[in-house]
This record gives sequence, C-alpha cells and structure tokens, in this order.
Amino acid sequence: MRLRFAQEYPRGVFPAWGTVDLKGPYPTLPSQEDYTVITPNGETPIEEDILTHRYHHHTQVAVGAGRVWVAYTSSGTNEDAGGQMGVVSSSPLQATLSFGSPVLVVPPQSTWSATGATWEAGTRCAFTRCFVPHDGDLYVVFGIDNMEGGNVNTGLALVAAKCNADGTVGGLFRITSQTYTPLSGFSSIDYDATLGPALYPFAKLYGVYGGSSPSVTQSDWLGWTAQDGVNFTHPCTFPIDDDGGMVRLWRRVTDADNYLWGQVSRDGGASWSKLVKTSIPDSPACTAAIRMSDGRIAMVGNPHDNSVQRDPLYLAIFEDLSKARIRLYAVRQGLSATPTYAGTFKSGGAAYPGICEYDGHLYISYSMQKETIGLTRVSISAI
Repeated sequence: MRLRFAQEYPRGVFPAWGTVDLKGPYPTLPSQEDYTVITPNGETPIEEDILTHRYHHHTQVAVGAGRVWVAYTSSGTNEDAGGQMGVVSSSPLQATLSFGSPVLVVPPQSTWSATGATWEAGTRCAFTRCFVPHDGDLYVVFGIDNMEGGNVNTGLALVAAKCNADGTVGGLFRITSQTYTPLSGFSSIDYDATLGPALYPFAKLYGVYGGSSPSVTQSDWLGWTAQDGVNFTHPCTFPIDDDGGMVRLWRRVTDADNYLWGQVSRDGGASWSKLVKTSIPDSPACTAAIRMSDGRIAMVGNPHDNSVQRDPLYLAIFEDLSKARIRLYAVRQGLSATPTYAGTFKSGGAAYPGICEYDGHLYISYSMQKETIGLTRVSISAI
C-alpha cells in the first residue's frame, strides 16, 4: 500500500511520551554495566595516535564476529574539523567487557589538523553511518562528506569495512556507485560491485550520519531532509510491526522546537508520510531506537534541556501495539557540561547514542562531552 499523507496518520501513530517527565531526573537503570570505550590520554593530539585525539563523537553499536563493536568519529580538538576520521573499538563478548585499542577505518580524506576549524569549507570529514549485517558477517559503514562552510555538507560517498573476529577490520571499499574523486594526495576508495549493492540499501534506510544538507544537491542516501522551509537531520528509523510498518524520527534544525518530528512508512521504507510533530521531547540532539525481539520499542535520547545541555541520556520503553511509554530510565545522568579539554562545540552530557540488542541484553553507546565514548549494557529482563 502506498502512503497518502500525514493527516491520515495523526500523532497517535508515534510512541506517546505523555505529559510529564520532559526533563528528568529519571530512575537509574537496574543493574547496568558502564564501560569506557575510549577517552583522551591527555597528550598533544597527533594524527597517528587516536588516543591523543580530544574529540570523539557520533556513535553506533553492534554485535558481530563474537565481539561488541562501537563506531565513532575522531578529530584533534574540534567538532567536524578537516580530516575527521572514522574509527571502531571492540571487546570480546564476555561477562566483563574490555575494549581494546582503537582501530582506524576511514583515514583522513583531507588534511588532518589538530586544532582545525569546524565545518571549514573545502575540507572533508568522515561520519559514522551504521553497522550492516550481511551473509553472516558484520560491516561498519561511514559517510564521507565535503564541508561547504557553515553547517552545510555534501555527501560524497558511503564506505565500508568488514569487522573481523580478532578485532581488526578488512580493507576499505565504497558501497555507493557514484564517482568519488579523492583530493590530491589522498588514496582512492574503489567501489565493490558485489558488496556495494548488498550493503547500500540497509545503510541508506537505517544510517544516521553522512549525507547532503538540504541547501546543496542531495545525495541518494539520507542525512538531512526539508519540509516547508524547515530542515531536519539525524534520521532514526525502526520497524513497528512485521508487515512493513516503520517509523522515522528526525531532529528539527531550523527553529528547533525541542520535540522530535516523525513520519511513517507502510511499505518497508519505500515511501514515507509527511513529517508531523510528535510528543517525544528532544534537546535537540540525536535519538536511537530499535524494535526488540519481544515486540517493545527501546528508544535512547536526550529530553528537554535540564541544568546541563543534553543531560540526562534516557532509555524509554514503549509497548508496540499501544505505543504508550511504560518505562523511563536514565542511562547516564548528572554529567558535567564542561569537557576536560577545550574544543569548539564540545559541551553537554552523554548524547548521540546508538543501540542494539543481543542475547537478552541492550547495548547502548554514547559520547560524553564529545570526547569520551562510553557504553552501557543492561539485561532486557530487568526493564
């Protein structure tokens, strides 16, 4: 069935937040396990040593190849500075997780700068897109964007690498068929005609970061959208039934109103309704959500600002059929707004989360003050 438009799908089609608890504080998760994935070591940032980088952000999490994987971006000190890299860290699946050294997936695609300006025109940045399971393997996908100046990006390519059981990654390849021309002095990234068509549809549907802003020529893969002169970014897409029903939530960028906006698909993401304002509070920031194997929806994000921007980071549980919120917890709460190290646009608590389910647990990744990457594991039976 092809969607007609939003007036046929009123606000009630989206998970209903309710009229209270817009800011927190919230009850803590029962028996949660918190882990540090990476934190700056305090040394002067240099390109070759990711542990010295003081900016880590844009997280995604997945389980595969016997390991828990967290993908994120990495820069010297500033958000989206030229040459921003794509990185993964992983831990063997075990009773107590232990994340090893960071592994570079996407090297700088323009000159890397320890203190480069944010969104500097003509530079290129990597952005964490998603993880894609395929044929028994797990692949991590990043977007490569060209910065046009200001908060305006052009999506140039989606690239991927296989996640290996020993914690390494395979060679980098491109999954978008559009021509990608590297800058002078930087290596080309070849298109994989076998894996590209296999991985791209999932990365296009479920990917979060990477893609063109509405003010420039759009990439084929989502990162931004516009409606009635209003820009939206950070799509969060998840199924709501087994018959092709899906929800996509967006962060409003133009005149942010501190609520997520949503749209619905009834055909597995082939077509989408008009965006409408939901009752789900937003700081604004990025939200992540999945439909769990028991049919409930698990959502992670930041509600209306409290004393600290983007604090707390919540986990909300919704029933699938009624869409009513039935549980609300703080994943991280009461964090400082002040980062340890100076850097442009570094502030807030825990934000920009990823979420996945595996073997009776939820795994939630996030960035704290945009410099330390954390992960929380919690038993689904406890929530």
